[in-house]
Amino acid sequence: MMLGVALVVGTVKGLLVFEKSARKNISRILLRGDNSCLGGVYSFKAWGVILAMIFLGRFLRTSHIAHHIYGFVITAVGWGLLVASRVIWQAWFRKT
Repeated sequence: MMLGVALVVGTVKGLLVFEKSARKNISRILLRGDNSCLGGVYSFKAWGVILAMIFLGRFLRTSHIAHHIYGFVITAVGWGLLVASRVIWQAWFRKT
């Protein structure tokens, strides 16, 4: 039951939040071209969000929250990222 709910939450977050970021990143990559810094793929704001997600993940892992809640959050976020990654793969296949 919890797995199904986590996948639904992850799908919604992937479609509504992560996909928007993926589209912005695709535009930035295409505008910068092939000879740019790898770190320039993301904006400063996006790097801030990435760092916040890393620290939140580390905090959750070391906190004493219940394992099923931790698993729910990790599954929902991971699935959301996977769902949104299809946008980047589609852009890559169109370019090649």
